[in-house]
Amino acid sequence: MFFAVALVLLAPLVLGVIDIYMSTAQRARLQDALDASALYAARNNATDADTIQALGERALNANLSTADQGRIVSSSFVLSGSTIQASAVVRPDSVASDLWTHGNMTVSTNVVRASSNLEVALVLDITGSMSNDMTALKAAANDLINMIVQDVQTPYYTKLAIVPYSNSVNIGSTYMTNVRGAVPAAKTITSASRSSSGGNYYVTFNSTAHGFAVNDYVYITGVTNMTNVNNKAFQITSKTANAFTVLYGTSNPGTSSGTGGQATCTTYGCSYYRFTRNDNQVDVFSASTACVTERTGSDRYTDTAPSTSKVAFKYSKTLNDCPSTSAVPLSTDKTALHTVVNSLTDGGSTAGHIGLAWGWYMVSPNFGYLWSNANSRPAAYGTEHLLKVVILMTDGDFNTAYCNGVVAKNSGTGSGSNSNKINCNANNAVSTTQATSLCTNMKATGKDIIIYTVGFRITAGSAQANLLSGCATDSTHEYLPASGQDLQDAFRAIGQDINSLRLAH
Repeated sequence: MFFAVALVLLAPLVLGVIDIYMSTAQRARLQDALDASALYAARNNATDADTIQALGERALNANLSTADQGRIVSSSFVLSGSTIQASAVVRPDSVASDLWTHGNMTVSTNVVRASSNLEVALVLDITGSMSNDMTALKAAANDLINMIVQDVQTPYYTKLAIVPYSNSVNIGSTYMTNVRGAVPAAKTITSASRSSSGGNYYVTFNSTAHGFAVNDYVYITGVTNMTNVNNKAFQITSKTANAFTVLYGTSNPGTSSGTGGQATCTTYGCSYYRFTRNDNQVDVFSASTACVTERTGSDRYTDTAPSTSKVAFKYSKTLNDCPSTSAVPLSTDKTALHTVVNSLTDGGSTAGHIGLAWGWYMVSPNFGYLWSNANSRPAAYGTEHLLKVVILMTDGDFNTAYCNGVVAKNSGTGSGSNSNKINCNANNAVSTTQATSLCTNMKATGKDIIIYTVGFRITAGSAQANLLSGCATDSTHEYLPASGQDLQDAFRAIGQDINSLRLAH
Protein backbone atom coordinates (compact mmCIF):
# COMPACT_ATOMS: atom_id res chain seq x y z
CA MET A 1 0.00 0.00 0.00
CA PHE A 2 2.86 2.36 0.84
CA PHE A 3 4.42 1.57 -2.55
CA ALA A 4 1.14 2.30 -4.33
CA VAL A 5 0.76 5.62 -2.57
CA ALA A 6 4.40 6.48 -3.28
CA LEU A 7 3.99 5.56 -6.94
CA VAL A 8 1.03 7.89 -7.28
CA LEU A 9 3.04 10.70 -5.71
CA LEU A 10 6.37 10.01 -7.38
CA ALA A 11 5.22 9.22 -10.92
CA PRO A 12 4.38 12.84 -11.84
CA LEU A 13 7.67 13.94 -10.34
CA VAL A 14 9.63 11.37 -12.37
CA LEU A 15 7.71 12.27 -15.51
CA GLY A 16 8.36 15.94 -14.79
CA VAL A 17 12.08 15.30 -14.45
CA ILE A 18 12.08 13.37 -17.73
CA ASP A 19 10.06 16.16 -19.33
CA ILE A 20 12.54 18.78 -18.11
CA TYR A 21 15.42 16.67 -19.44
CA MET A 22 13.73 16.33 -22.82
CA SER A 23 13.02 20.05 -22.98
CA THR A 24 16.60 20.87 -22.05
CA ALA A 25 17.93 18.48 -24.71
CA GLN A 26 15.53 19.90 -27.31
CA ARG A 27 16.58 23.45 -26.42
CA ALA A 28 20.25 22.50 -26.73
CA ARG A 29 19.67 20.87 -30.13
CA LEU A 30 17.68 23.85 -31.33
CA GLN A 31 20.27 26.33 -30.05
CA ASP A 32 23.10 24.44 -31.78
CA ALA A 33 21.11 24.29 -35.02
CA LEU A 34 20.25 28.00 -34.84
CA ASP A 35 23.86 28.97 -34.11
CA ALA A 36 25.06 26.98 -37.13
CA SER A 37 22.34 28.43 -39.34
CA ALA A 38 23.14 32.00 -38.33
CA LEU A 39 26.82 31.39 -39.07
CA TYR A 40 25.88 30.02 -42.50
CA ALA A 41 23.77 33.09 -43.28
CA ALA A 42 26.53 35.38 -42.01
CA ARG A 43 29.13 33.87 -44.35
CA ASN A 44 27.00 34.69 -47.39
CA ASN A 45 27.38 38.17 -48.84
CA ALA A 46 23.64 38.70 -49.33
CA THR A 47 22.13 41.90 -47.97
CA ASP A 48 18.44 41.70 -48.91
CA ALA A 49 15.99 40.46 -46.27
CA ASP A 50 14.31 37.73 -48.34
CA THR A 51 17.59 36.05 -49.29
CA ILE A 52 18.95 36.12 -45.75
CA GLN A 53 15.70 34.65 -44.39
CA ALA A 54 15.71 31.89 -47.01
CA LEU A 55 19.37 31.06 -46.31
CA GLY A 56 18.74 30.84 -42.59
CA GLU A 57 15.60 28.70 -42.91
CA ARG A 58 17.28 26.29 -45.30
CA ALA A 59 20.26 25.89 -42.99
CA LEU A 60 18.08 25.50 -39.92
CA ASN A 61 16.07 22.68 -41.49
CA ALA A 62 19.27 21.00 -42.62
CA ASN A 63 20.67 21.11 -39.09
CA LEU A 64 17.57 19.65 -37.41
CA SER A 65 16.12 16.16 -37.49
CA THR A 66 12.91 15.51 -39.38
CA ALA A 67 11.01 15.34 -36.10
CA ASP A 68 12.50 18.60 -34.87
CA GLN A 69 11.67 20.31 -38.17
CA GLY A 70 8.02 19.41 -37.69
CA ARG A 71 7.90 21.21 -34.36
CA ILE A 72 9.25 24.55 -35.63
CA VAL A 73 6.62 27.24 -35.20
CA SER A 74 8.61 30.11 -36.72
CA SER A 75 12.12 31.36 -37.41
CA SER A 76 13.65 34.74 -38.16
CA PHE A 77 16.97 35.75 -39.70
CA VAL A 78 17.57 39.49 -40.01
CA LEU A 79 20.65 41.50 -41.00
CA SER A 80 21.20 44.51 -38.76
CA GLY A 81 24.35 46.38 -39.69
CA SER A 82 26.94 43.62 -39.83
CA THR A 83 25.07 41.32 -37.42
CA ILE A 84 22.74 38.44 -38.26
CA GLN A 85 20.02 38.39 -35.60
CA ALA A 86 18.42 34.93 -35.54
CA SER A 87 15.63 33.40 -33.48
CA ALA A 88 13.44 30.28 -33.64
CA VAL A 89 10.28 29.17 -31.86
CA VAL A 90 9.57 25.45 -31.45
CA ARG A 91 6.74 23.43 -29.95
CA PRO A 92 8.44 21.08 -27.44
CA ASP A 93 7.66 17.39 -27.04
CA SER A 94 6.52 16.19 -23.61
CA VAL A 95 5.89 12.83 -21.94
CA ALA A 96 3.53 14.48 -19.45
CA SER A 97 1.62 16.90 -21.60
CA ASP A 98 -1.66 16.00 -19.93
CA LEU A 99 -0.35 16.93 -16.49
CA TRP A 100 0.50 20.58 -17.24
CA THR A 101 0.53 23.03 -20.10
CA HIS A 102 3.79 23.56 -22.02
CA GLY A 103 4.56 26.87 -23.69
CA ASN A 104 6.53 27.20 -26.92
CA MET A 105 10.29 27.20 -26.63
CA THR A 106 12.23 30.24 -28.03
CA VAL A 107 15.95 30.45 -28.68
CA SER A 108 17.98 33.26 -30.22
CA THR A 109 21.51 34.16 -31.24
CA ASN A 110 23.49 37.00 -32.84
CA VAL A 111 26.40 36.47 -35.24
CA VAL A 112 28.65 39.34 -36.33
CA ARG A 113 29.76 38.90 -39.92
CA ALA A 114 33.53 38.47 -40.01
CA SER A 115 34.30 40.79 -42.87
CA SER A 116 36.84 43.16 -44.36
CA ASN A 117 37.13 46.07 -46.71
CA LEU A 118 37.83 45.09 -50.29
CA GLU A 119 39.80 46.80 -53.08
CA VAL A 120 39.82 44.96 -56.41
CA ALA A 121 41.50 45.92 -59.70
CA LEU A 122 40.06 44.14 -62.76
CA VAL A 123 42.60 44.14 -65.61
CA LEU A 124 40.96 43.30 -68.96
CA ASP A 125 42.56 42.35 -72.27
CA ILE A 126 40.75 44.22 -75.07
CA THR A 127 43.26 43.56 -77.86
CA GLY A 128 42.29 42.85 -81.45
CA SER A 129 42.28 39.09 -80.87
CA MET A 130 39.32 39.55 -78.50
CA SER A 131 37.08 40.81 -81.32
CA ASN A 132 34.86 37.70 -81.35
CA ASP A 133 34.67 37.42 -77.57
CA MET A 134 33.89 40.92 -76.37
CA THR A 135 30.27 40.00 -75.60
CA ALA A 136 31.39 37.19 -73.31
CA LEU A 137 34.03 39.41 -71.70
CA LYS A 138 31.50 42.14 -70.97
CA ALA A 139 29.03 39.64 -69.51
CA ALA A 140 31.73 38.14 -67.28
CA ALA A 141 32.96 41.54 -66.10
CA ASN A 142 29.44 42.79 -65.40
CA ASP A 143 28.70 39.65 -63.36
CA LEU A 144 31.84 40.24 -61.32
CA ILE A 145 30.90 43.86 -60.66
CA ASN A 146 27.55 42.73 -59.28
CA MET A 147 29.22 40.13 -57.08
CA ILE A 148 31.99 42.35 -55.72
CA VAL A 149 30.49 45.81 -55.29
CA GLN A 150 27.90 45.64 -52.53
CA ASP A 151 24.87 47.91 -52.33
CA VAL A 152 25.53 48.51 -48.63
CA GLN A 153 28.98 50.05 -48.10
CA THR A 154 28.93 50.10 -44.31
CA PRO A 155 30.44 49.05 -42.02
CA TYR A 156 32.80 47.60 -44.67
CA TYR A 157 33.33 48.91 -48.20
CA THR A 158 33.83 46.99 -51.43
CA LYS A 159 35.45 48.91 -54.31
CA LEU A 160 36.47 47.91 -57.81
CA ALA A 161 38.75 49.50 -60.43
CA ILE A 162 38.81 48.64 -64.14
CA VAL A 163 41.96 48.67 -66.28
CA PRO A 164 41.32 47.92 -69.97
CA TYR A 165 44.57 47.39 -71.87
CA SER A 166 45.92 46.52 -75.28
CA ASN A 167 49.22 48.00 -76.47
CA SER A 168 49.03 50.54 -73.62
CA VAL A 169 46.69 51.84 -70.94
CA ASN A 170 44.47 54.89 -71.37
CA ILE A 171 44.77 56.71 -68.06
CA GLY A 172 42.82 59.75 -69.23
CA SER A 173 44.05 63.21 -70.20
CA THR A 174 43.24 64.60 -66.73
CA TYR A 175 46.03 62.63 -65.08
CA MET A 176 48.67 62.71 -67.84
CA THR A 177 50.82 65.48 -66.43
CA ASN A 178 50.98 63.85 -63.00
CA VAL A 179 51.81 60.35 -64.22
CA ARG A 180 53.87 61.07 -67.35
CA GLY A 181 55.04 64.64 -66.99
CA ALA A 182 54.13 67.78 -68.90
CA VAL A 183 55.19 68.35 -72.50
CA PRO A 184 57.07 71.57 -73.33
CA ALA A 185 54.77 74.23 -74.69
CA ALA A 186 54.84 74.87 -78.42
CA LYS A 187 56.46 78.12 -79.53
CA THR A 188 54.29 80.63 -81.36
CA ILE A 189 55.32 81.59 -84.90
CA THR A 190 54.43 85.11 -85.97
CA SER A 191 55.66 84.94 -89.56
CA ALA A 192 57.72 82.86 -91.99
CA SER A 193 59.83 83.83 -95.02
CA ARG A 194 61.56 81.86 -97.77
CA SER A 195 65.16 82.18 -99.00
CA SER A 196 67.54 80.12 -101.11
CA SER A 197 71.27 79.47 -101.29
CA GLY A 198 73.46 76.93 -103.10
CA GLY A 199 70.50 75.15 -104.62
CA ASN A 200 68.70 74.72 -101.29
CA TYR A 201 65.67 76.50 -99.90
CA TYR A 202 65.54 77.80 -96.35
CA VAL A 203 62.67 79.09 -94.26
CA THR A 204 63.08 81.58 -91.44
CA PHE A 205 60.46 81.59 -88.69
CA ASN A 206 60.04 84.56 -86.40
CA SER A 207 59.27 83.31 -82.89
CA THR A 208 59.92 85.38 -79.77
CA ALA A 209 62.23 83.73 -77.22
CA HIS A 210 61.86 80.34 -78.92
CA GLY A 211 64.77 78.77 -77.02
CA PHE A 212 65.78 76.34 -79.79
CA ALA A 213 69.44 75.60 -80.63
CA VAL A 214 71.26 75.07 -83.89
CA ASN A 215 70.91 71.43 -85.11
CA ASP A 216 67.65 70.97 -83.19
CA TYR A 217 64.79 69.50 -85.17
CA VAL A 218 61.47 71.34 -84.88
CA TYR A 219 58.01 70.24 -85.96
CA ILE A 220 55.95 72.92 -87.69
CA THR A 221 52.15 73.15 -87.68
CA GLY A 222 49.48 75.70 -88.50
CA VAL A 223 51.35 78.11 -90.80
CA THR A 224 49.04 79.87 -93.26
CA ASN A 225 49.91 80.65 -96.90
CA MET A 226 53.19 78.70 -96.80
CA THR A 227 51.31 75.50 -96.00
CA ASN A 228 53.94 73.12 -97.43
CA VAL A 229 55.99 73.53 -94.25
CA ASN A 230 53.21 72.17 -92.05
CA ASN A 231 53.33 68.77 -90.33
CA LYS A 232 57.03 68.28 -91.02
CA ALA A 233 60.22 68.32 -88.97
CA PHE A 234 63.15 70.49 -90.04
CA GLN A 235 66.68 70.95 -88.71
CA ILE A 236 67.69 74.40 -87.52
CA THR A 237 70.73 75.76 -89.34
CA SER A 238 70.99 79.17 -87.66
CA LYS A 239 69.12 81.19 -85.08
CA THR A 240 68.81 84.40 -83.16
CA ALA A 241 66.98 85.03 -79.91
CA ASN A 242 63.67 85.63 -81.71
CA ALA A 243 64.02 83.75 -84.99
CA PHE A 244 65.38 80.49 -86.38
CA THR A 245 66.13 79.27 -89.89
CA VAL A 246 65.63 75.69 -91.11
CA LEU A 247 66.78 73.80 -94.18
CA TYR A 248 63.69 73.06 -96.25
CA GLY A 249 65.43 71.16 -99.06
CA THR A 250 65.93 71.39 -102.79
CA SER A 251 62.24 71.82 -103.62
CA ASN A 252 60.47 75.16 -103.42
CA PRO A 253 58.21 75.48 -100.36
CA GLY A 254 55.76 77.48 -102.46
CA THR A 255 54.78 80.97 -101.44
CA SER A 256 57.50 83.27 -100.22
CA SER A 257 55.94 84.05 -96.85
CA GLY A 258 53.48 82.83 -94.27
CA THR A 259 51.97 83.82 -90.97
CA GLY A 260 51.03 82.17 -87.70
CA GLY A 261 51.64 78.58 -86.66
CA GLN A 262 53.60 76.75 -83.98
CA ALA A 263 57.02 75.14 -83.61
CA THR A 264 57.53 72.14 -81.32
CA CYS A 265 60.58 70.25 -80.11
CA THR A 266 60.98 66.67 -81.39
CA THR A 267 62.92 64.82 -78.71
CA TYR A 268 61.48 62.29 -76.25
CA GLY A 269 59.14 64.09 -73.88
CA CYS A 270 57.90 66.56 -76.50
CA SER A 271 54.53 66.49 -78.22
CA TYR A 272 56.28 65.06 -81.29
CA TYR A 273 59.17 62.59 -81.42
CA ARG A 274 61.53 62.29 -84.39
CA PHE A 275 63.33 58.95 -84.63
CA THR A 276 64.54 56.27 -87.01
CA ARG A 277 62.08 53.46 -87.57
CA ASN A 278 63.01 49.80 -87.73
CA ASP A 279 62.83 49.98 -91.55
CA ASN A 280 65.56 52.70 -91.35
CA GLN A 281 63.19 55.51 -92.33
CA VAL A 282 63.11 58.71 -90.30
CA ASP A 283 59.62 59.51 -89.01
CA VAL A 284 57.79 61.72 -86.52
CA PHE A 285 55.17 60.22 -84.19
CA SER A 286 52.88 62.24 -81.94
CA ALA A 287 52.51 61.73 -78.21
CA SER A 288 49.23 60.31 -76.99
CA THR A 289 47.25 62.69 -74.84
CA ALA A 290 45.66 59.85 -72.86
CA CYS A 291 47.76 56.66 -73.04
CA VAL A 292 51.00 55.71 -71.30
CA THR A 293 53.56 52.92 -71.55
CA GLU A 294 55.90 51.22 -69.11
CA ARG A 295 58.02 52.95 -66.53
CA THR A 296 61.80 52.73 -66.97
CA GLY A 297 64.73 53.08 -64.57
CA SER A 298 65.11 51.71 -61.06
CA ASP A 299 61.37 51.93 -60.34
CA ARG A 300 60.25 50.07 -63.45
CA TYR A 301 58.92 47.12 -61.42
CA THR A 302 57.71 48.94 -58.31
CA ASP A 303 54.67 50.95 -57.29
CA THR A 304 56.70 54.01 -56.35
CA ALA A 305 54.62 57.16 -56.65
CA PRO A 306 54.74 58.85 -60.08
CA SER A 307 55.67 62.08 -58.32
CA THR A 308 59.03 60.36 -57.80
CA SER A 309 59.24 58.27 -60.97
CA LYS A 310 57.13 59.02 -64.05
CA VAL A 311 55.72 56.42 -66.40
CA ALA A 312 56.65 56.63 -70.08
CA PHE A 313 55.09 58.47 -73.01
CA LYS A 314 53.37 56.65 -75.85
CA TYR A 315 54.23 57.73 -79.40
CA SER A 316 52.39 56.31 -82.38
CA LYS A 317 50.48 57.01 -85.54
CA THR A 318 46.90 55.78 -85.96
CA LEU A 319 47.91 52.13 -86.39
CA ASN A 320 48.13 50.22 -83.10
CA ASP A 321 46.89 53.27 -81.22
CA CYS A 322 45.80 53.35 -77.59
CA PRO A 323 42.49 52.02 -76.16
CA SER A 324 39.54 54.41 -76.42
CA THR A 325 38.22 53.59 -72.94
CA SER A 326 40.17 54.99 -70.02
CA ALA A 327 40.94 53.12 -66.83
CA VAL A 328 38.72 53.80 -63.81
CA PRO A 329 40.13 53.99 -60.27
CA LEU A 330 38.45 52.29 -57.31
CA SER A 331 34.74 52.96 -57.28
CA THR A 332 31.59 51.90 -55.45
CA ASP A 333 29.35 53.11 -58.29
CA LYS A 334 28.10 49.94 -59.98
CA THR A 335 26.19 51.85 -62.65
CA ALA A 336 29.31 53.76 -63.70
CA LEU A 337 31.41 50.59 -63.70
CA HIS A 338 28.87 48.78 -65.89
CA THR A 339 28.91 51.74 -68.29
CA VAL A 340 32.68 51.47 -68.62
CA VAL A 341 32.55 47.73 -69.31
CA ASN A 342 29.78 48.10 -71.88
CA SER A 343 31.79 50.78 -73.73
CA LEU A 344 34.84 48.56 -74.29
CA THR A 345 36.01 48.03 -77.88
CA ASP A 346 38.75 45.72 -79.11
CA GLY A 347 41.91 46.63 -80.99
CA GLY A 348 45.69 46.77 -80.77
CA SER A 349 48.46 44.42 -79.70
CA THR A 350 49.21 43.08 -76.22
CA ALA A 351 51.32 44.92 -73.66
CA GLY A 352 50.11 42.80 -70.75
CA HIS A 353 52.80 44.07 -68.44
CA ILE A 354 51.44 47.62 -68.70
CA GLY A 355 47.92 46.46 -67.85
CA LEU A 356 49.30 44.45 -64.93
CA ALA A 357 51.31 47.43 -63.66
CA TRP A 358 48.23 49.65 -63.64
CA GLY A 359 46.24 46.94 -61.88
CA TRP A 360 48.83 47.19 -59.12
CA TYR A 361 48.82 50.99 -59.20
CA MET A 362 45.02 51.06 -58.75
CA VAL A 363 45.26 49.34 -55.34
CA SER A 364 48.55 50.98 -54.36
CA PRO A 365 48.35 53.72 -51.73
CA ASN A 366 51.37 55.32 -53.40
CA PHE A 367 49.21 56.27 -56.40
CA GLY A 368 46.21 57.33 -54.33
CA TYR A 369 46.98 61.04 -54.38
CA LEU A 370 46.34 61.09 -58.15
CA TRP A 371 42.61 60.59 -57.89
CA SER A 372 40.50 63.68 -57.40
CA ASN A 373 37.79 61.65 -55.69
CA ALA A 374 38.99 60.68 -52.22
CA ASN A 375 36.74 57.60 -52.36
CA SER A 376 39.00 56.21 -55.11
CA ARG A 377 42.17 56.35 -53.04
CA PRO A 378 43.38 52.95 -51.79
CA ALA A 379 44.00 52.36 -48.11
CA ALA A 380 47.52 51.84 -46.81
CA TYR A 381 49.16 48.45 -47.04
CA GLY A 382 48.69 46.45 -43.86
CA THR A 383 45.45 48.17 -42.86
CA GLU A 384 43.43 45.95 -40.54
CA HIS A 385 40.43 44.21 -42.12
CA LEU A 386 41.52 44.95 -45.70
CA LEU A 387 41.93 42.76 -48.78
CA LYS A 388 43.63 44.00 -51.96
CA VAL A 389 43.08 41.93 -55.12
CA VAL A 390 44.33 42.16 -58.70
CA ILE A 391 42.64 40.06 -61.41
CA LEU A 392 44.66 39.80 -64.65
CA MET A 393 42.81 38.53 -67.72
CA THR A 394 44.42 37.92 -71.13
CA ASP A 395 43.79 35.85 -74.23
CA GLY A 396 47.29 35.62 -75.68
CA ASP A 397 51.01 36.26 -75.62
CA PHE A 398 52.35 39.52 -74.24
CA ASN A 399 54.04 40.80 -77.41
CA THR A 400 54.52 44.57 -77.10
CA ALA A 401 57.21 46.52 -75.25
CA TYR A 402 58.64 50.00 -75.80
CA CYS A 403 61.85 51.88 -76.45
CA ASN A 404 61.53 55.61 -75.76
CA GLY A 405 57.77 55.41 -75.95
CA VAL A 406 57.66 53.72 -79.38
CA VAL A 407 57.03 50.00 -79.94
CA ALA A 408 60.46 48.36 -79.66
CA LYS A 409 61.98 46.39 -82.51
CA ASN A 410 62.27 43.25 -80.37
CA SER A 411 58.52 43.20 -79.65
CA GLY A 412 56.87 39.95 -80.68
CA THR A 413 54.75 38.85 -83.60
CA GLY A 414 51.53 40.78 -83.81
CA SER A 415 52.95 44.02 -82.42
CA GLY A 416 52.95 45.76 -85.80
CA SER A 417 55.17 46.22 -88.84
CA ASN A 418 58.67 47.68 -88.89
CA SER A 419 57.24 51.03 -89.98
CA ASN A 420 55.48 51.16 -86.61
CA LYS A 421 58.58 50.36 -84.56
CA ILE A 422 61.69 52.19 -83.48
CA ASN A 423 65.11 50.74 -84.31
CA CYS A 424 66.04 49.95 -80.69
CA ASN A 425 65.18 47.16 -78.29
CA ALA A 426 62.90 47.70 -75.30
CA ASN A 427 64.33 49.93 -72.58
CA ASN A 428 63.52 47.29 -69.95
CA ALA A 429 62.93 43.87 -71.50
CA VAL A 430 60.30 42.05 -73.53
CA SER A 431 56.74 42.20 -72.19
CA THR A 432 56.72 38.71 -70.64
CA THR A 433 59.90 39.37 -68.67
CA GLN A 434 58.54 42.65 -67.40
CA ALA A 435 55.26 41.01 -66.37
CA THR A 436 57.10 38.32 -64.41
CA SER A 437 59.13 40.92 -62.52
CA LEU A 438 56.03 42.96 -61.74
CA CYS A 439 54.23 39.87 -60.38
CA THR A 440 57.21 38.96 -58.23
CA ASN A 441 57.41 42.41 -56.70
CA MET A 442 53.65 42.71 -56.26
CA LYS A 443 53.62 39.51 -54.25
CA ALA A 444 56.64 40.54 -52.20
CA THR A 445 56.39 40.50 -48.42
CA GLY A 446 54.44 43.42 -47.04
CA LYS A 447 52.18 44.03 -50.05
CA ASP A 448 49.44 41.55 -49.11
CA ILE A 449 47.96 41.58 -52.63
CA ILE A 450 46.05 38.53 -53.85
CA ILE A 451 46.52 37.89 -57.59
CA TYR A 452 44.12 35.92 -59.79
CA THR A 453 45.03 35.15 -63.41
CA VAL A 454 42.63 34.22 -66.20
CA GLY A 455 44.16 32.84 -69.41
CA PHE A 456 41.30 32.87 -71.90
CA ARG A 457 41.70 30.20 -74.61
CA ILE A 458 45.31 29.71 -73.51
CA THR A 459 46.65 26.16 -73.67
CA ALA A 460 47.74 24.58 -70.41
CA GLY A 461 51.49 24.05 -70.30
CA SER A 462 52.22 26.80 -72.85
CA ALA A 463 54.71 29.55 -72.08
CA GLN A 464 51.91 32.05 -71.51
CA ALA A 465 50.01 29.65 -69.24
CA ASN A 466 53.19 29.13 -67.22
CA LEU A 467 53.68 32.89 -66.94
CA LEU A 468 50.15 33.33 -65.61
CA SER A 469 50.58 30.40 -63.24
CA GLY A 470 53.72 31.94 -61.82
CA CYS A 471 51.98 35.28 -61.44
CA ALA A 472 48.94 33.99 -59.55
CA THR A 473 49.02 33.82 -55.77
CA ASP A 474 48.90 30.01 -56.04
CA SER A 475 47.37 27.27 -58.20
CA THR A 476 43.90 27.87 -56.75
CA HIS A 477 43.98 31.41 -58.13
CA GLU A 478 44.62 30.60 -61.80
CA TYR A 479 42.02 29.83 -64.47
CA LEU A 480 42.26 28.75 -68.13
CA PRO A 481 38.72 29.08 -69.53
CA ALA A 482 38.32 27.67 -73.04
CA SER A 483 35.03 29.29 -74.12
CA GLY A 484 32.93 32.36 -73.54
CA GLN A 485 30.76 30.50 -71.06
CA ASP A 486 33.87 29.20 -69.30
CA LEU A 487 35.11 32.77 -69.03
CA GLN A 488 31.90 33.84 -67.30
CA ASP A 489 32.10 30.80 -65.02
CA ALA A 490 35.71 31.64 -64.12
CA PHE A 491 34.80 35.21 -63.21
CA ARG A 492 31.89 33.97 -61.10
CA ALA A 493 34.18 31.52 -59.30
CA ILE A 494 36.64 34.33 -58.62
CA GLY A 495 33.85 36.55 -57.31
CA GLN A 496 32.61 33.82 -54.97
CA ASP A 497 36.13 33.12 -53.76
CA ILE A 498 36.82 36.79 -53.09
CA ASN A 499 33.59 37.14 -51.14
CA SER A 500 34.43 34.05 -49.10
CA LEU A 501 37.85 35.48 -48.31
CA ARG A 502 36.32 38.84 -47.40
CA LEU A 503 33.79 37.26 -45.04
CA ALA A 504 36.40 35.04 -43.40
CA HIS A 505 39.22 37.60 -43.17
